[in-house]
Amino acid sequence: MEAVCSPACDMRLELASEMLNSGRTVTIRALGSSMVPAIWPGDLLTIESAAPEEIILGDIILFLQQRRLYVHRVASVQACAAARSWTTRGDALLHDDPCVQESELLGRVRAVRGLRGRVEPGRHVSQPARVLSYLIARSSRFHNVALRVRACALALRTRTFAR
Repeated sequence: MEAVCSPACDMRLELASEMLNSGRTVTIRALGSSMVPAIWPGDLLTIESAAPEEIILGDIILFLQQRRLYVHRVASVQACAAARSWTTRGDALLHDDPCVQESELLGRVRAVRGLRGRVEPGRHVSQPARVLSYLIARSSRFHNVALRVRACALALRTRTFAR
């Protein structure tokens, strides 16, 4: 999941960073599909403050690189002297992101609220989720179909609850 940070969102980003740095939680809406099936576009993410030494393999973190927000899974952890860095990747992407530095870390995803209700993301990806991620990453047609099926499921659920 990625979002471009425009000048209009700079103030909101600064407020969210301050809240996370003070130990509070922040809720944001997922926009992209790079973390499908763990996180779908439109899901609400609860982000908690996390110290760099608390971030471990498999965590899903929020970070800022080149004025863009990303929510991706930690693929590896590097500790050099006093600083840590992480290699991250979206579950539905083929390649790792550029290395994430401590100064770019904003927080860790504590909960995902979407079609399945509120769930805590696991650090390990299940075999069916891996297969779905693999197919989405390698086939734009499958990617589009998966997003459409999800949108239909949301629409049906909304219509059912509206009655």
